[in-house]
Amino acid sequence: MKFSKVLTSALIVAVVAVTSCKKDDTNSTTAASTDSTVTLQGRPAIEITTIEAGSNKEVVYKKATVTDTAAIVLKQGKAYNVSVKLFDKRNTPINVAAANERFYYTPSGNSSIAVIDLNTDSSNVPVGTTCKWITEVAGSGNINIELKADDATSYVASYSFNTRIQ
Repeated sequence: MKFSKVLTSALIVAVVAVTSCKKDDTNSTTAASTDSTVTLQGRPAIEITTIEAGSNKEVVYKKATVTDTAAIVLKQGKAYNVSVKLFDKRNTPINVAAANERFYYTPSGNSSIAVIDLNTDSSNVPVGTTCKWITEVAGSGNINIELKADDATSYVASYSFNTRIQ
């Protein structure tokens, strides 16, 4: 009887040990491959966050590769508080204002978005890491976002997002 209790206890310990040491099913190359796609052919990855005015609903759009095609979907006749972040290869945020760079926004096609209220740096130069987007009529198009030096002559990077206003 004592032998069967010891055997049962040993079996339970063995089962617990085997199940708790289960091999991780995640692919160990996933983190490395994700890290290597954080730049868009040498450009920093970009993340746009929209929050509909009067709402706490936050939507994040990321463009980590050149082929990312997810559309930014917005409601017609609404205002959105928008923030834009850039990330380096290690997925570390880049301080655009400290780099003396700023964002320029150009809606195109049937994308009726007015971009206003760009934030400024300590010298009162618009940076555009935060701004407000006001949507007008329904339609689809693009919003092109260019990162340039403060003097607007030196091109740093360009991004284009499909937009859908409904």
